[in-house]
Amino acid sequence: MLPKRQDFQRKRLNAPDVMTGEQEKAQYSPLIKALEPFLAAGWELVNTSDADHEVYQESVAKPDLSLYAETGFTSCNMKKLQLFGQVKPGSTSPPFDSRDNHNFENQTDDGKDIRGQLALYHTAIQIMQPRTRVFSFYVQSTTARLLCHSRAGTRVSHAFEINGPENHLGEFLWRFSHAPESARGHDTSVQRVKGKKAAANARKALGLEEEANLFQVIVDTETFIFAQPFTSSHRWPVGRGTRCYHAYWVKEKKVVLLKDTWRKEEYGKEGDVYEILRLKQVRNIATVVCHGDVDNQNPLQFAEGTGGRKLRHYRIVLEEVGEPLNRFKSTWELVKVMSDAFTGTIVAHRDAVEKAEILHRDVSFGNILLVRAGDEVRGLLIDWELAKVKGHVEARALERIGTFQFLSLRLLKSYHREHRASDDIQSFLHVLVWVIIRHGPTALTKDERVSRLKSFD
Repeated sequence: MLPKRQDFQRKRLNAPDVMTGEQEKAQYSPLIKALEPFLAAGWELVNTSDADHEVYQESVAKPDLSLYAETGFTSCNMKKLQLFGQVKPGSTSPPFDSRDNHNFENQTDDGKDIRGQLALYHTAIQIMQPRTRVFSFYVQSTTARLLCHSRAGTRVSHAFEINGPENHLGEFLWRFSHAPESARGHDTSVQRVKGKKAAANARKALGLEEEANLFQVIVDTETFIFAQPFTSSHRWPVGRGTRCYHAYWVKEKKVVLLKDTWRKEEYGKEGDVYEILRLKQVRNIATVVCHGDVDNQNPLQFAEGTGGRKLRHYRIVLEEVGEPLNRFKSTWELVKVMSDAFTGTIVAHRDAVEKAEILHRDVSFGNILLVRAGDEVRGLLIDWELAKVKGHVEARALERIGTFQFLSLRLLKSYHREHRASDDIQSFLHVLVWVIIRHGPTALTKDERVSRLKSFD
């Protein structure tokens, strides 16, 4: 149950006079002392500005203040961090500007640097923890703002006085530290594996070491165990945040493909598209085991402003695991797989267009799988979540649909052009050429490969 406002014993937060000074590091400890009375028992706010830090994607991740739900931390630990705070002196140009006729995102060097720090720490936490949201606060002199980051973007509060009678910062930390995990932005649908036998079976099937951390989720009524994703698109600050796992299906005792993503609300569920394709007997598509929106307290992410997104947490499980295209054993095998996915005797894309009147719209390297069965090899066209079903005329997303490197020239020249089957056909050609240049047995030198691959960017 969420803590109620009337349960909060309103006390004034007496920010120290040092907050008006220009020595940033001198402000950390006094601010922590002023905020400590508003934390739940066992919680601790720590100065991590100069402590040992984690390195995230070659960047230093050491927030000024780190809040933990347990004591004993002296450094930044992104896997345990509940929220963070950044502190800047009054003379620093602020990251946000609420004045009329001013850009809210301050374009000064200081403003850009601070927003970059905030984005880095938000992103690091949502990568290293199962999260639906990440909270933080920003203090500059005697004013503060609260932030809530999700895959849809970052929502920023108005600036308020930390010494004001409302005590917004103190109440926020009190309510946050007394709230359940789901309200604090944790994805509570992800749980540690409890059964030793199930964990042992999963480790053996997935080829994992004994020390590997295992997690489990329930999709529909089925339980799946997994470790770390083999994809990397979840490392972006915003977007669908897709994670793909090799997962152990507990009931059937087999390895399957688990996809965890934040689907755009204006689109239907990918599993429903697969069902249409199946009913229309479209060949060379994956087999859906189960799928559905994640049922937790924060299923929807929404950020206001230009390009505001509405995202829903969604999971789908596919029976075929497959291999990426670069695992081909010969160029004949590569072309065979591409042929299965696009045209020829067995078709996926052509079947989808002609039989189901569905256009894929995101043909890319990662969306064509190579599947082996003994000596036989075939290709599967996957990832139908952005597909367009005939009859949907209006654009449902503000961004250009598709993977930039493989878009047709026609679409690259104009953002507003409607996606056609011919655009997907050109994308298949781009994928084939890209794979051959990067992974094929050619006479190209390393520098020549790099030079030609740059044309795709």
